[in-house]
Amino acid sequence: NAEYMGDSILFSRHTLSMAIVCNIDDGDTSWMLVSTAMVMLMILALGFFEAGLLRAKNALSVINQCVTGMAIGSGLWFVVGLSLTYGRDQNGIIGTFEHAFFLNVPWDDCWAVATSVPALLWATYQMMFAVITPLLITGAWAERFKFASFAIFIILWDLFVYYPVAHWIWGQGWLMQRGVLDFAGGLTIHTTAGTAAFVCAVMLGRRINFKTVNNMRHNIVLTCIGAALLWFGWFGFNAGSALHSRSVAAVAFINTHIAASCSMCVWILLPYFHHRHVSLVESVNGAIAGLAGVTPASGYITPQSAFVLGIILGLISYYSVIFVKGKLRVDDVLDVSSVHGLTGVIGSIAIGFASTTSVNPNGIDGLFYGGGLSLLGNQLLATCVAMAWSGAFTYLIIRFLQYSQNTVRISAKGEVQGLDEKELKEKAYDFDIDDVFVDYTDPDSNPIPTNQQPLFRSSVEPSQTASSILESRLTQLDSSTGSRQLLLVPDRGPQVVLNERGSRLMIAASFVSTQGKALGE
Repeated sequence: NAEYMGDSILFSRHTLSMAIVCNIDDGDTSWMLVSTAMVMLMILALGFFEAGLLRAKNALSVINQCVTGMAIGSGLWFVVGLSLTYGRDQNGIIGTFEHAFFLNVPWDDCWAVATSVPALLWATYQMMFAVITPLLITGAWAERFKFASFAIFIILWDLFVYYPVAHWIWGQGWLMQRGVLDFAGGLTIHTTAGTAAFVCAVMLGRRINFKTVNNMRHNIVLTCIGAALLWFGWFGFNAGSALHSRSVAAVAFINTHIAASCSMCVWILLPYFHHRHVSLVESVNGAIAGLAGVTPASGYITPQSAFVLGIILGLISYYSVIFVKGKLRVDDVLDVSSVHGLTGVIGSIAIGFASTTSVNPNGIDGLFYGGGLSLLGNQLLATCVAMAWSGAFTYLIIRFLQYSQNTVRISAKGEVQGLDEKELKEKAYDFDIDDVFVDYTDPDSNPIPTNQQPLFRSSVEPSQTASSILESRLTQLDSSTGSRQLLLVPDRGPQVVLNERGSRLMIAASFVSTQGKALGE
């Protein structure tokens, strides 16, 4: 029997008055070990997914943020995160420091929240959730957020946003005491991160040449690999949150898959209706939207409800992306606020309608199953609280960083150069994907050495001349002054430059804006 320790994490709201009997089960422990590794894999997969959707000169920066963020977040969770989130409850607000550095976390005994797996394993599983949550925000500030600002941001955001909200909902906090349900993190993870992503995108402002660079994805294959790994890992994320390998895990597993599939189908059909073609990028985005949205409800609703929920998630997230970028002109680079944030909100509210104790006896019946409006009201309250808390503290953290560091955004020159070379002094590839290459074999060409970052890239035919390539692309570029018209410097017209391998040639030309400001080569 586990020792009674008051209102600490040793007792969930369903077991406060009972003696807890630990029965460490080999099958459950094995499943939780695998699930923990699967969620850890999602952290790296997130970096791959995002990197492919960015320009090549920024690919390493977002992978670096995910990798270093995993290290920082893991250390912070080990030191204070577990204790503040799941330590002895203090007036429903936050935990204590009794489990700092994983003290009093047994490896051969359980806690009441998971009676069939070692407490140490459960704490490690929760670590992966705490690590990945702030890293979801990286998709909103991609290509323009300084690494030093990023490192400080995720520490402060975990301390002031994730740990308190997770305690309120999962760690005997005031929202949990009211009966709020969140099976695997729709409120604690996706709603808070999505709200923070929107705030960060607004406060950081749009990238240079926002319209031009918005869809410059350098490696869709890498994105698809990342998406596949995310989808795989999400089974451990949701089904693993059952904390055992029995019926609730099975329901969460199929709910995860069917909601993602339905949402993906919506994102396949809508682009076809609008543009008469399907888009692989939009298809995998739709899958991620479904995965994120079903997360809070996956262990409380039937597969039939998950089917309907997936369709709703696909529709709302698709049109939300159009609204945020097209109407509001908010440069949420990888649509975190729509694909994660809004879907997390929808899935959390859906619990109030479709939750049923026939799926999960530890849940509460929603409106459709005779439970009345109580659960729905609590879900709405928790959603508003999570959004407001995350939005307010994200704003304060960014303001603090702007005050202490002068600016959190990379300089305009650094943005043009790319975060990889500017901050990491590294490149993702040993060739310049963002250069303008052309198979042009004029033997009389006069090579021009250039060390500046190319302004654009283009696919061309061997018969095209340098001048025709430039002329066809000038109208698609925006200068840093906001003018759409660019002019060639008269004495430095387009010329052909042989690359170092001698197999292809690069166009080089100097550019200035109509106001005379030099833009580069």
